[in-house]
Amino acid sequence: MIRADYYAHQSLVKSICYGYDVFGNQTRYEVKNAKGEQSDLWITENRYDKEGRLIDKYKRDAEGNLVKENHYKYNAKAQISISFADYYTGKRPNSKRVYSYNAEGQKIGFKKYVLRSAQH
Repeated sequence: MIRADYYAHQSLVKSICYGYDVFGNQTRYEVKNAKGEQSDLWITENRYDKEGRLIDKYKRDAEGNLVKENHYKYNAKAQISISFADYYTGKRPNSKRVYSYNAEGQKIGFKKYVLRSAQH
């Protein structure tokens, strides 16, 4: 666990704790105000394929409710080719990104497609 304290005018404003698994992937993000009261908590669960590439990432809130999930697909060169983001809070629309690479294998950009929900 790594802790970072943030100050303004020599007074503690907030503390953030970051948790990581044995592979160095972030699994926890916790924010507390100056009084030590928790204001945010995110718990992340990751799934990997047999080659060790991230294929699914799930983010949960303090109550264990699913907040966001990401899914990743890879090309033959083991580069992310498509990613999907599904949001459960309603703050952002679901989206899909298609990544582009140049001849040297460097990422040069992506196109983002957003799912717009129908309003009644």
